[in-house]
Amino acid sequence: MTDALALGLSGIEKATLVHLSTFADGKFQCFPSIKTLAKITGFSESATKRAIKKLEELKLITKKRRYSSSGPTSNLYKLNTRVLHDNPSKTSKLSNPVTSNGKFLAQDGNYYSCPAEFYMKKHGQVGGKLHA
Repeated sequence: MTDALALGLSGIEKATLVHLSTFADGKFQCFPSIKTLAKITGFSESATKRAIKKLEELKLITKKRRYSSSGPTSNLYKLNTRVLHDNPSKTSKLSNPVTSNGKFLAQDGNYYSCPAEFYMKKHGQVGGKLHA
């Protein structure tokens, strides 16, 4: 896995990834609205949309449009845990990286709330401000 600096993630992209991971369920999926993500990251809705597009381009997440009987609703996002891990070959051997207590068991043997927390901590991106 390329480190965060090589990926060129901006503050909004890092913040969006971390917040998507906090919403994620045991299948690493979530569906917060753009408005919600913008509010909790402190960035505009248009900046949040650009961040999501960049995370998709880097294959850190996938996005699926969702619809209800009344029309479009919030998108479904899935964290790509194989990319967020350092070694995909080890990841594929894990049948379920989420333990019974809801924590994510990472390759380093520690438990995290989600794969993004592991990735950001490993690359020195957790703690302090995520954006300027």
